[in-house]
Amino acid sequence: LNSFSDEPSYDSCTAWKTCTIAEYQTEAPSPTQDRKCATKVCSACANGVGATGADCESNGGEDCASCNSGFSLFEKRCYADGVDGDGDGVLNAKEISDDTDPTDASSFKPCSTTIAADYINAQCCQTKC
Repeated sequence: LNSFSDEPSYDSCTAWKTCTIAEYQTEAPSPTQDRKCATKVCSACANGVGATGADCESNGGEDCASCNSGFSLFEKRCYADGVDGDGDGVLNAKEISDDTDPTDASSFKPCSTTIAADYINAQCCQTKC
């Protein structure tokens, strides 16, 4: 069990290879063939360069290693810099540089908002956020 032999006499068996976290199975093992593995490549990364190996959670997935110009990387995804994707008044690039979540409207630094900047500056930014 869990082994194969590629010898005609089947006198000796070898344990099946186990794919690493950086790999995915390309061919299933059998009694006469070892398991075949290949490096994972995230080919569906939008607006950036796909992650590979252990940085790619699932082969063919959306995980990004880096982003194209005008986009910033947050949790392996590329977000357009000049957009406020979650509607909290803070542009994605600023949220990422502030180490807040550009997909969560409740996660932002009040002094970074572009909405009602005069009011916010007067009320909170004098005490430094």
